[in-house]
Amino acid sequence: MARLTRTLMLFALIFVARPVFAGGACPSGANYTNPSNPTGPRVTLASLGITSCYYVAANGSDSNDGLSEASGHPWAHVPFMPGCANSCATLQNSINGGYCAGCGWIFRGGDTWNLGVLGGSWNLNQYPGIYTYGGKSGSPLYIGVDIGWYSGASWARPVLTAGNPLCNPSLVNGTTCSTSTMSIGIVQYYVPSCAYQLGSNNQMISMGNEAYI
Repeated sequence: MARLTRTLMLFALIFVARPVFAGGACPSGANYTNPSNPTGPRVTLASLGITSCYYVAANGSDSNDGLSEASGHPWAHVPFMPGCANSCATLQNSINGGYCAGCGWIFRGGDTWNLGVLGGSWNLNQYPGIYTYGGKSGSPLYIGVDIGWYSGASWARPVLTAGNPLCNPSLVNGTTCSTSTMSIGIVQYYVPSCAYQLGSNNQMISMGNEAYI
C-alpha cells in the first residue's frame, strides 16, 4: 500500500508539473501599453511580467531556435498555428493543455501569414472545458510586435489573412466585403467567401477558454 501511495504521488507530481520556458530576451524598449493604466506612460514587456520571448517572421524556419530577431533565428510559425513544426512544435507540445506564463510571441512587422493557404485555424483553444490555456496573473502570454523589427522600408503591422481580400469600413460593398453587428454590439467586417470567419465553425483565430493573453 505504501509503495502504491508513493507511485501515485510521483505520478501526480509529474502530471501537474509545468515546464520552464527558456525563450530569448524580450524587446527592451518602453513601447507597450500598461493594461492597468492604458492612458499612462508606455512600459516595457518585462514590467508586465513577459520575460521569455520567441520570434516569428514570414521568411523564418521552424528549424531555427526562435530566440531572436537576427537572421537565421526566427520561426515561420508560433505554437498552435497551422504548419508549426520542429522547434516550434517542441514548444507547442510542452505547453499543450497548460500555460506559457511570461512568454512573448513576437511577429515581425510588415509580414503576412496566410492561414487559408496553411490549411486551418490558428486554434489556441485546444482543450475547451478541460484546461485554461494562456498565461497567469502577473505573467501573461503576450502576442504582438516589436515596433523596431519590420520588413520593408518602414514600420507596418503584421497581417494575418485567410487568403481573401481585405475588408474594412471603407471597402464594404455587400458582395466581396460585408458587415454586421454582433448581439454584444461589436461591428464586424468580413469576406463572405472566407472559410475562416467569425460566426462560422472554422474561425481563423480561436482563443476561447484562455486567460491572461
